[in-house]
Amino acid sequence: MVYLAVGKLTRRLAACRAGDRLEVWGPLGNGFQPTEAEHLVMVAGGIGQTPFYALGQEALGRSYGRTARGRHAASRVTLCYGAKTAALLAGIDDFRSAGVEVQVATDDGSAGHHGLVTELIEPLVGGSGSAASLVCCGSEPMLKTVSQIARRLGVPCQVSLETPMACGMGICFSCVTKVRDGRGGWDYRRTCVEGPVFDAEKIDSTEHSAGSALFRSANSGGQPRFEPRGGIRMDHLAVRPIQSLGGKAKLRFGLFDVGSLDGFADLADLALDGTPH
Repeated sequence: MVYLAVGKLTRRLAACRAGDRLEVWGPLGNGFQPTEAEHLVMVAGGIGQTPFYALGQEALGRSYGRTARGRHAASRVTLCYGAKTAALLAGIDDFRSAGVEVQVATDDGSAGHHGLVTELIEPLVGGSGSAASLVCCGSEPMLKTVSQIARRLGVPCQVSLETPMACGMGICFSCVTKVRDGRGGWDYRRTCVEGPVFDAEKIDSTEHSAGSALFRSANSGGQPRFEPRGGIRMDHLAVRPIQSLGGKAKLRFGLFDVGSLDGFADLADLALDGTPH
């Protein structure tokens, strides 16, 4: 299990001791699909390298886990791995021992290329031509850049979306992302069920997922309007405070709590007196 302690839950994980019992729910969704590429380039940012240790071994024709997927063995597998600083690079020796080439980039230049990990891609893929394929796991801006590079170079690319998931079973639709359907139109897909891995060509890179949207309020005819970045607009939203938090109101929205209202909306637009509005 690989994680970086940056938030409430990962800090709680860091406080666990050997022998503590944890409940793990997974695996959720899909995985990276087999490709016929001779050169597989895996692009990782932050802790996005975690799925690539198994994928890299599998791509080189080595068994990983109990069930082999019978995929085509690549002649070359490269990991492009980016982090803020050298101290945050993890597992590099494991990748190299498995036969994976590793190229690193750091924001501060403390290891490898001084700059963005996406700057490593074109020199690698450009020499491989159509025999290359990209897989990517990391932050949303990085996924967008990798997708644009893949489109420009004409190589296939799969991206693993970093989308907050509330229920993990496709019920709450909090993790949906805009994906091109088979008829050439657009639809929303649940990242926890149909994802998190999607063909980069089918993702609408101009929009963020609705699940990670930041809500904002605006007056429209005297009524509050809530509009996430994902493009969903809700007029005349009915809300009810369910818990008082020292002047803030804890709200229940749909199937899950969204936290204190003033974390994403203008309190002047809503009356929080315990009655529905």
